[in-house]
Amino acid sequence: MTAIEDPKVTILNLLKANWTLEFTPRFTTDWFDRRARSPTVAVQHEVTPVRFAGLGGVRRRHDGEYAVHVFSLSPDERWKMKEEVDRIIQAKRSSPGTGLEFVKVLNWVDLDEVDVSPKIYHSRILAGLVYYKASAT
Repeated sequence: MTAIEDPKVTILNLLKANWTLEFTPRFTTDWFDRRARSPTVAVQHEVTPVRFAGLGGVRRRHDGEYAVHVFSLSPDERWKMKEEVDRIIQAKRSSPGTGLEFVKVLNWVDLDEVDVSPKIYHSRILAGLVYYKASAT
């Protein structure tokens, strides 16, 4: 089994390495910086339930949920970014890297901030992933 890095870093690196749009956003595990005014992809951990897998509980199964946030000052650019995240995750779902077994898009929602100037177009894409780790004894 491959060593597992922080899954949000794996997801971020997966997106960064496979990005094919005509523009490259800022990739981060932090948050959107309003002053930067650049399109941004931010990956954050939501929740990871853990359960034992196999006989004797030797391995623990992690079913993680991670939010991939896309931010832009343009609704068209935001839409393209959301679609690109979905495309990359679907293409790499069986081999996301560094010990992760599976990743998929669970859902997405628009969370636009239209009461600020300039308007911020924001979507949250929820990604589910599975990985196993040896149980601590």
